[in-house]
Amino acid sequence: MHDGKDVEPEHQAGARAIVIAAAVLWAVAIGVGFALSDLDFAVGTAIGGALVLVNFQLMARVTARTLGLAPPKPQLGAVITALRWTGTGAALMVALWIVDVDPAGLLVGLSVVVVGILVAAALGLVRG
Repeated sequence: MHDGKDVEPEHQAGARAIVIAAAVLWAVAIGVGFALSDLDFAVGTAIGGALVLVNFQLMARVTARTLGLAPPKPQLGAVITALRWTGTGAALMVALWIVDVDPAGLLVGLSVVVVGILVAAALGLVRG
């Protein structure tokens, strides 16, 4: 259970490594999108990456509370989760229908955390 301290350092380090890897991949994907494709693709990548990185941060906080690594706030966790899903859906609809971004770019952006997890895991295995 939680002992009054913040999330344990090893859990913070893992989440931090994933966010750093995902952010670097996101920046590279945006740069490649601008260099090799059109503006709609790059903007889609930027919006998708921003959405997935914010969602990952919120999910990490809720997970830490659920596992007892941070102070529990059950009523707040449910509200944040509902708002997170609603906001994500609304942002995706706006990006696709109003901003009219390239769906492929949006998917590339939405994939940066998954690839970031794989990169962070591979680096962790290499480092031992």
